[in-house]
Amino acid sequence: MEFDLNVCQINAPVVFFPVRHHSPACARLVRQLVLEIRPATILIEGPSDFNDRLFELTLPHQLPIAIYSYIRLPDGKRRGAFYPFCIYSPEWQAIQIAQELTIPVQFIDLPWAEVATENTPIHRYADAELKQSSYVANLCEKLGVEDFDTLWDTLFEIDRLSPLQYLDRCHHFCFHIRSTDAQTSETDLRREAFMAEQIRTAIKSHFGQILVVTGGFHSYALYEQICLNCSCISNILPPIDSSSIDRGLALTPYSYARLDSLTGYESGMPNPGFYHAVWQQRSTGEKSIFRLLLAQVAKDLRQREQTVSSADLIAVETMGRGLATLRGHAEVWRQDLIDGIIGALVKEELEYGCTHPFCRRFMLSFADRNGDNSPPGQLFRFSFKTFRRNCMSTI
Repeated sequence: MEFDLNVCQINAPVVFFPVRHHSPACARLVRQLVLEIRPATILIEGPSDFNDRLFELTLPHQLPIAIYSYIRLPDGKRRGAFYPFCIYSPEWQAIQIAQELTIPVQFIDLPWAEVATENTPIHRYADAELKQSSYVANLCEKLGVEDFDTLWDTLFEIDRLSPLQYLDRCHHFCFHIRSTDAQTSETDLRREAFMAEQIRTAIKSHFGQILVVTGGFHSYALYEQICLNCSCISNILPPIDSSSIDRGLALTPYSYARLDSLTGYESGMPNPGFYHAVWQQRSTGEKSIFRLLLAQVAKDLRQREQTVSSADLIAVETMGRGLATLRGHAEVWRQDLIDGIIGALVKEELEYGCTHPFCRRFMLSFADRNGDNSPPGQLFRFSFKTFRRNCMSTI
């Protein structure tokens, strides 16, 4: 399978916009692209059985929130799944900008009740397929980064890409992830066949460009079906007769603690409070994310009568800037800050469960923008060994 460069065009009749769920870069760029091309309609990966209630997502909410889909299976067991949204979720921003510009918008994914089984993941905006590819492991090794999250930051979050630059880079990235291992599940094939049919219906119903916002794992496959007329097996799994099954949808409160991949969430970014700060900073044009976060932590610690001096802050900033330079980052980023704190302030080994107050407070602010609702034992898993390994990988 060869990569078709036409998938990267922003003037195509159907523009496929691949995203990582809960990525501030994706959220910013999808807004920017909508403002540039003013599509006739926007199609979004999300539960299509919620379409008659989409207006509820334009009401004033305290984010994060989630669409909760629930079902009672034929064997009597109950299952539920979440579609979470925070301020920097690209799906959320696509819905909000569509509302602002009065552009029709709809969800196009197969209802969760149609694929729900006892083993179906409950986090519907998950990116496990992207993380598990051998292509990612090889690319991490080549670029000298530790994991998928750091790789994503390096390729997409730190640099301020244009929509065209992003489409080119992300389509190539996701294409190689999928084509390298070729382990697409039967459920995903069914979902993609359903989404492709929704796109075809939209093409017939709307005059003008169509913007399709889906997880990056699905984007090129959908492009192949729509633009290259590739066939897809759409009936691999027998559909569930859910007409007489107890099922429903509801909006429910969510939290940054539950969105944190460090506490078990299968999709989002680690330390969501950091990416909330990134979203705010890049939306307002402010500079120095790391200085704002350091100031917040220092204030919190001083209110708790714990000593943090100006010299401590200078040492962390100096170490963080040095690590960012070594790693080729345009600005000090999440891992630079974490390693900067460890290298500048922590004088003892943290492998045995002890915590440094500055580290603990800093990681709490990363986990939750309010910094008070996350279990501290899950948030700080770093030691001098990790720090040395990260530093040596950049030299």
